[in-house]
Amino acid sequence: MKEKVNISRIAKDLGISVSTVSRALSGNGRVAEATRQEILDYLLNKQLVPNVREKNYTDITTNIVAVTVPEEGNFVFMPYFQHTFFSIYDFFSIRGIQVIPIKISAQNISYLKKAVEDHVMDGVILTRRVENVEEIKYLKEHGVPFVLIGEIDDPEIVQVGADNEQATCDLVSALIQKGYYKMAVMCAEKRQPINQIRLKGLINAHVKNYMVLNQEFVFYDTDSEDIAELAVEKILAANMDAIICMDDNICLNLLKILKKRHIEIPKRIKVASLHNSPFLEAWNPSITCVNYDVDGAGKEAARMLYTLLTEKRKLPKVVMGYEVQMKESTN
Repeated sequence: MKEKVNISRIAKDLGISVSTVSRALSGNGRVAEATRQEILDYLLNKQLVPNVREKNYTDITTNIVAVTVPEEGNFVFMPYFQHTFFSIYDFFSIRGIQVIPIKISAQNISYLKKAVEDHVMDGVILTRRVENVEEIKYLKEHGVPFVLIGEIDDPEIVQVGADNEQATCDLVSALIQKGYYKMAVMCAEKRQPINQIRLKGLINAHVKNYMVLNQEFVFYDTDSEDIAELAVEKILAANMDAIICMDDNICLNLLKILKKRHIEIPKRIKVASLHNSPFLEAWNPSITCVNYDVDGAGKEAARMLYTLLTEKRKLPKVVMGYEVQMKESTN
């Protein structure tokens, strides 16, 4: 008599998602024939039969969804995560669904794992992709419905993206056209996917304008005040034309340092941010930036997860628009 095996075990052994195994065995949904045959060969060789009565994650309903926020720092004081979280909350609250935050990082997804094990939520919205995508692998493996705000080369994942690479290229090209050739770049952690994407946009803008980005003036980990201070010293000593900040938090820290040092913007140095925020909008002089519809992206992700949960239907990837706003800080 053949031994029964859970679908989740098949998925783990073969390195594919639970949903793919389920579709292959049921015949419902599209699965590559090679994958289907791989599963059948696995069962045949090991003399196993699938436990078709195994419960799926979606068999239990809690009327709660989770939103991931960064483990590092306090997300309440990070405009992007704050606005994203509350736009998702607004969408679900009027539909009688609670929203809870779960902290994750590339080094630690233990809170997410515990939430899945305890089945405290029906689905998850990932507000960013960490570099090792461990959280995505884990959610797929356990059949947890989720939506990613960000982009990844995986058509199975429901995504809300933005063309950060092109937006960066457009802003930097506009600055080059104004005659600012000597640019410094201030980033957070190098491995963060969004920084890698925006750096590609920076390089593309220089190539497009027959220039080379000076990697000596690309500074990482400048979310640390001490490292940011040192970067500013090197930038000013080299008489750079402009500083490009990878995000609004980095830019706000830079602005505070420049203000403390009585460095005038844009007279002494030009400043631009690759992401806008209310804090930057309130700054004087106004800061050149890329403006994204963060609230809109949060609501779109919420709509996609709601459709996934209520209709068992995946909506196609959505790419949000952006606007390059040239302001006083680069005049």
